[in-house]
Amino acid sequence: MLPILFFGTLGLEIFIANSALTSSNAVGGIVAIVLHWTVFTRLKRIELSLLILLLAISAWIDLTPLILRSESITFNWLPFQGVLDGSLFVNAQAAAGKFFAYGSMVYLLQRMGAGDWISVLAPTGWVAGIEVAQTYVVNHTPESTNPLLVVFAALAILAIEGLNAKQSRLHTQAGETAHRDGHDSSGYQSGSHARAHPATDHQRKHRAVIQKVNLNAAQAELLDQLAEKMQVSVSEASRKIIGSAIEEAGRETQNPDELVRRLRTLSLRGAAGLITRENENNGWLAREIELYPDHYEVLQELSAESGSSISRVIRRIVDRFFSQLESETG
Repeated sequence: MLPILFFGTLGLEIFIANSALTSSNAVGGIVAIVLHWTVFTRLKRIELSLLILLLAISAWIDLTPLILRSESITFNWLPFQGVLDGSLFVNAQAAAGKFFAYGSMVYLLQRMGAGDWISVLAPTGWVAGIEVAQTYVVNHTPESTNPLLVVFAALAILAIEGLNAKQSRLHTQAGETAHRDGHDSSGYQSGSHARAHPATDHQRKHRAVIQKVNLNAAQAELLDQLAEKMQVSVSEASRKIIGSAIEEAGRETQNPDELVRRLRTLSLRGAAGLITRENENNGWLAREIELYPDHYEVLQELSAESGSSISRVIRRIVDRFFSQLESETG
């Protein structure tokens, strides 16, 4: 995807007035592609590496050339004053680039499992610190614009996530209504076991529920490897693991309560391997997976019964799967 984006953008510059192909853009894009293929695809914690790279680049751009003043200058608290001075197009273009970079910082922190407040306050504090440092650097104007851009980017991301969550709830409610209607007309048994067997996979995918799961580094690495071998997304691999656990638990019972009990037993049994590494991992890695509504309902019941979050229930199921796989192959 990165090469297509790079060469497509480079090619479009030919057709845009007053836009010339530059060697710096070409070399920068090629270096980025090479680094992506040779370095970033091999890193175990790609989110942390990209975050550090973004932080370093933002500091480099806003503090170079590093020529110190003999005395500090006044901090400009009026936002966007620098954008309105000079060429509005050039300044707006620079502001858009910073908006994207700061939004990427917020997004990467969320992917690493940081909460909303940390994801917003950490980049804001970093950028604000750079602005304060500019009061001692020549040829730079310290102002409140960049920290505000971080906040705006974070608000945009949170708004999008809120819309996605709302859409997922609507899909879930629609699935529950359709499922109840189907049971009323067909006379099927209600409950968790019945919900685990809807009409078709096509209908289930259109009602998928997006669930955010925090994994430790070992689990995330194993899931990534499994998805690569299966040639599917991490979300699809996770969905298959959860589906197999629910089907295994419900294979010998028609009782909804018994299904949840069996699934709880299955999810906890043999989960001593990777789960114990949670206390010594280097941080959480957030993953978003799409769950079938019927599977999500079973996980909700399991979560309520065990007193754990859905994310933790999924972690235990995933961990149990890899522990069992390791014992079978070992």
